[in-house]
Amino acid sequence: MSEHYQPIQNMQAAEVMDALVTEGGAHVEVAGALEPVNGVGLLAHIPADFEVTTGDAVRPYVLLAWGHDGKHGLAAKLTPIRVVCHNTLTAALGRKWSTTADVYVRHHRNASVRIEEAHGHGLIRKKVEATMAAYTQMALR
Repeated sequence: MSEHYQPIQNMQAAEVMDALVTEGGAHVEVAGALEPVNGVGLLAHIPADFEVTTGDAVRPYVLLAWGHDGKHGLAAKLTPIRVVCHNTLTAALGRKWSTTADVYVRHHRNASVRIEEAHGHGLIRKKVEATMAAYTQMALR
């Protein structure tokens, strides 16, 4: 740990999820502890389900996970994976959250400023639309 290290508190992270779900009309479906990262996660369903092709439905979620282990900051990511355990967390975020997350904030004394930047930019809706377009293009091939 350094003098700049300041843990992101659960309440701060919950406020980020609140802003993300309020913006998109989503609702939290899963909340819980994440082992072995000694962390916490929230998963919200985004009401923007779509079919890539007939019978191939995609149910989008926004995942917010943060660790209290000194290694994992706050990670937010759009995912079609319903994260309920460590295995599904790894499938959604991989092992290095900072490189796979759509938004990543390190535990740092300036974290609250970065968290504020993540609020209210329509990020989730834009990511769902981009994902839908990409899946549709892939299905056409």
